[in-house]
Order: sequence, then C-alpha cells, then structure tokens
Amino acid sequence: MLEAKELKRRIDAARTLRGLTQAQLAKLFVAEGFGTQDIGRIERGGLDLTRARRRSLADLLQVPETWFTEEHLDLTATMDDKRLERITDDVAAVLENQRTILANQEFVLRRMVGLLPDDDARLAEEFLRHIEEAGRTPALDNAEHAGERRAT
Repeated sequence: MLEAKELKRRIDAARTLRGLTQAQLAKLFVAEGFGTQDIGRIERGGLDLTRARRRSLADLLQVPETWFTEEHLDLTATMDDKRLERITDDVAAVLENQRTILANQEFVLRRMVGLLPDDDARLAEEFLRHIEEAGRTPALDNAEHAGERRAT
C-alpha cells in the first residue's frame, strides 16, 4: 500500500486530469454511499482505502485500482489515445495562453520604459534585449517539446 502522502498526490493528479475539484470528487464519493469526509481522511491516512473505496474511487477518477496500490505506475500508460490527445490539446491551449500573456507583458513593459526612472529603464531595456535575443521562453519551449514527443 502507498504512503498517505503518495496516495494524496495520486488522488490529486487523477482528480485534476478528470477536471474535478476536491468538493466535486467528495460529492461524487458521497453519492457512491461513502461519508462526506472520507476523501480527506483517506488522503491524510486517517481512513484505510478499503477495496470498496478503492474500486469506487478508481471508477470515479477513471484510473485502474492499481493506481492506488502500485509503487511504480505510469498513469498515462492506462489512458487511451483519445484521452491523451485531449490532454495534449489542453496543454497546447495553456501554452498558447502563456505566450499571449508574455507578449502582452512585453508590450506593456516596452510602453513603460520611457516612464521609468533612468536606472529602472536601463534594467527594463536590458531585460527586453534578453527577450529578443532568446526569441522564446525556454520553459515554454521545453513544455511544448514534451507535448510534441508525447503526441508522436
């Protein structure tokens, strides 16, 4: 059986992939006939994850029961291609949103340079030069390439 900390991490990961909040998952778990505080108590290690709870939780989160028992298990290995494609599309949308935010921030910074005191303006101009030299944000590039590798 997994440690409480790892079990909580796995429940959170599967819940996030399903697009559920903690409250929504708790409500679904109650609808399965379990207590209102059971999910939280399971995550804290205060309530055993019995076979019945594990089966219901696995069904609700659309993961295999072994997701809650096996030490070394890859969730993506249990997903079908359609679900992986949907997740990849979601990641691509988030990356595009981040690019838009960064472009807007760069635009605002360029407009503000003339309004800043000399020392701050110099720092802002240096920062903008780094952005131009880099061309793109390494963190976004790495995440995008990870998504491309997953899609192939």
